[in-house]
Amino acid sequence: MTEIEKFRSDVHRVLKHERRDSTGNYDGQRACQTVADLFIKFNSGLEELSKSISEYWLETYIFSSKNIANEPTEENIEWLMAALSFLSGDSQNCECFTKKDWQSLAEIVNYEAEDIPIELLTSLMGILLEKKVV
Repeated sequence: MTEIEKFRSDVHRVLKHERRDSTGNYDGQRACQTVADLFIKFNSGLEELSKSISEYWLETYIFSSKNIANEPTEENIEWLMAALSFLSGDSQNCECFTKKDWQSLAEIVNYEAEDIPIELLTSLMGILLEKKVV
């Protein structure tokens, strides 16, 4: 099982517990915050970068949802999985990112650059150049 597959599995486990523990009062916003926290934990050593990306995800895809009670959708979980892929230096699983997403990710990486290990920063910048956003 890859790290990304483990993340998906853990997200579904978190959501299952959230639904079970809410006794019929599932709170999609709270569940998504828990998923965002899990995303940060999965990126040990990159907490600030991960936090900025998860905040972007929450603001862009969750809090603006017309049906937040059903969040996170599979599509929004896939977005975070793509972000994990991006943070591992792989752009192959990032098809779901829009041009706006790529621009926002570039801004986040630039803002957090001094705290990103140089090898990873080089890899992320390479992906951003490949996507023509820097």
